[in-house]
Amino acid sequence: MKQIALKTGELAELVTLQGDKATLASPLPSPPGSTVQCAVHQDQVFVGDFQLKVNRCRKVGDLFHIDGRIRNATREVKAELEAGS
Repeated sequence: MKQIALKTGELAELVTLQGDKATLASPLPSPPGSTVQCAVHQDQVFVGDFQLKVNRCRKVGDLFHIDGRIRNATREVKAELEAGS
């Protein structure tokens, strides 16, 4: 799974990716309607950032699965997410 850096400093993991819809496993919850600020790195090199507009958040074990729509992602970011899914 691809690790995603959250702007709050925590790391999340990309669980699923289907087009512009994604699910992140995050240590922090995020309410529906909110926007999660994310950054993508490849081999510790910054690729770019994107936003995840939250549709649903549910607790699964110790993590929160955040479902949402990817916004403001460049082609490079999308390609890196697809490679890591």
